[in-house]
Amino acid sequence: MLVDEALADAAERLGVARDELTVVDAREVTWRDNSLGCPQPGTMYLQRLTPGYLVVVGSSGRRLEYHSGPLGPARFRADPRPPLPDDAGRGGEGWGVGPV
Repeated sequence: MLVDEALADAAERLGVARDELTVVDAREVTWRDNSLGCPQPGTMYLQRLTPGYLVVVGSSGRRLEYHSGPLGPARFRADPRPPLPDDAGRGGEGWGVGPV
């Protein structure tokens, strides 16, 4: 579901057909706080480890990153911050998709 949401949004943003997109990465991660790796200036966030997902979609050298919390939805992030390293939280379990 999250991957489908990311692919649909990326196709629209990039103006390409969905079959021209590649899922570069899709995995469960742990975010540093409930901003999900995309804090907005002037906004306060709960400072606790937050489970979620990271989906990266690519096409013609461009990569779009989508973040979500444990219940979704996948949201495009223009200036994302990385999740915790795989061994620092519960994340890192891939969905069988690796770097392209």
